[in-house]
Amino acid sequence: MEKKKRKLKSGAVKILKNILSIVLVLITVIFLISLKNLNVLPDKYFNLVLIAEIVIMLLGIVLYNLKNKVVSIIGIILMILLLVANSFGIYYVNTTKKFIKKGFSDTIKTSKEYYVITSKNNSSKLSHGSKVNYYKYSENIDEAEKKLGNYNYTEITDLYTKMTEILLSNEYILVDKNNYKSAFEIVNTLKEDNYKIVKKIKIEKEEKKNNEVVDSYNIYVGGRDFTGSLMDFNMLLTVNNNSKKVLVTSIPRDYYMNVHGYGMKDSLEFMGLLGDGVNERSLEDLLGIKINYSAHIYTQNLVDVVDKIGGVEFCSDRAFTTTHALVVNTYNDSKGKKLYIKKGCQTLNGIEALTVSRERLAVGSDRQRQANCRQLALNIAKKVISTSTLSNYSSVLNSFNGLYTTDMNEKVATNLLKNIISNGGYTVEEQSLDGSDSSGMIRLGTVRSYIMQPYAESVTNNASKINEVLNEK
Repeated sequence: MEKKKRKLKSGAVKILKNILSIVLVLITVIFLISLKNLNVLPDKYFNLVLIAEIVIMLLGIVLYNLKNKVVSIIGIILMILLLVANSFGIYYVNTTKKFIKKGFSDTIKTSKEYYVITSKNNSSKLSHGSKVNYYKYSENIDEAEKKLGNYNYTEITDLYTKMTEILLSNEYILVDKNNYKSAFEIVNTLKEDNYKIVKKIKIEKEEKKNNEVVDSYNIYVGGRDFTGSLMDFNMLLTVNNNSKKVLVTSIPRDYYMNVHGYGMKDSLEFMGLLGDGVNERSLEDLLGIKINYSAHIYTQNLVDVVDKIGGVEFCSDRAFTTTHALVVNTYNDSKGKKLYIKKGCQTLNGIEALTVSRERLAVGSDRQRQANCRQLALNIAKKVISTSTLSNYSSVLNSFNGLYTTDMNEKVATNLLKNIISNGGYTVEEQSLDGSDSSGMIRLGTVRSYIMQPYAESVTNNASKINEVLNEK
C-alpha cells in the first residue's frame, strides 16, 4: 500500500513537472513571437534575447528534472522567474503594440467643424437668399461652403473687427470652430450669450500617412494650444542615424515669416489657424530644407500625462510668478491663481507644467520660454521611459490618447525606434533661431502686436547646421 502511494505521488510530481515545462515553453514562445512582431528591437538584440530565453528555459527544465533536491529547487526557481518575466513581457509588448497601432496608423483622419452664427435677435431663417459672410483664412472653407449650400457668399479677411458689425446687422458668418472660439477670446465686445449657432458643418477627411523611411530626417514638432490651432511651441528635430546625432532647433512662436501659399507674413504661432502643414511648409521655405515628418502636440493634454507619471522636474535660474493663471481651456487669467516658481529645482504637476510652458513675460522673453519648454519636454520624456512608470505603464500610454497627431505611420515609427535602439546613445545638440524685437501685423493680418524679426545670419547659420547634421556619414 505504501509503495503504491509513493508511486502515485511520484507520478503526480512527474505530471506537475511536465505541466510546468509545457506552460513555460508556451509562454516563452508567445513572448518571443510578440516581441518579434512588435518590430522595434534590432535583430542583434532580438537574437540575444532569443538565446538567453532558450538557455535559461532549458537549464531550468534540466535542473528541475534532476533527482538532487537542491538542484531541482534551483531549476524550479529559474523556471518560475522566467515564466513570470515572460508573462509581464507579453503584457508590456502587447500594450506597446496597441499603442503604436493606434497612434501610428496607416491613415490620418481629420475632422474640421464649422459654425454658421448670427445674432440671437435675428428671427429670420437661413434661406438661399441669405447673405453669408465667410472668413477667408479658414481651412477647407470652400468645402464648407459646398456642404452648407447655395447662399450669397461674401468674403471677409478681418474676422476680429468685422464680426460684431456683421452680427449686429443680423447677417450670418461661416467660420471654423477654432477661429470662432478665438474671436470670442480676443474681441472684448463679443458676448456668446448674444449670438447663436444656427448650423454646424463637419468636414472629415482620411489620407494616407507618410511611409518614407530614411537614415537622416527632420521632424517638425509643434505645440498647439487649447484652441487646437495656435502654435505655442515650435522646434525641429534633425536626426542622423549614421552619425548618431540629434540637433534640436528651437523657433520662437513670434518669429515673423512668409506664410507659404498665402502671399503674406505672420508669426509662426498664428499660421496654425490656416491648417495643418502651413507651419511646416513655411519653415521649409525659410530654411531651405525638407521636413520629412511632423508631430503636433496638444499642450493641454500634457496635464494628464504629467500627472500620470507623478509630476516633472523643472529647474529655473530665477524666481518668478507667472502672469498666466493655473487654468487650461481659456486665456482668461482671472479664472485662476498665479503660480510662484522658486529659484532652483522643483517638481511640477500637470497644470503647473502647462502654465510654465505658456509663460513669456515673467521669464523675460520668448527665447527663455522656448528653453523652458525644451527642458520640460526632455524631462517628461525621461520620466516616461524610466522604470518608475512600469507599474502604471498602460495608464501612462493611455494618457497619450489625444496628446498628438502625426503623419508618421507604424512602419516609419517602428523603423525610427529600431534605429535609435540599434545605434545606442545619441549626441544631442541645441540651437535657436533668433531675431530682433519689433511689431507687425499678426493673426492673419488683423492685429498689430509684438513680433520677432528674423536675423538673416541666424537663419543662415541654423540652416547650415541642420544640413551639416543631415549629411554626416
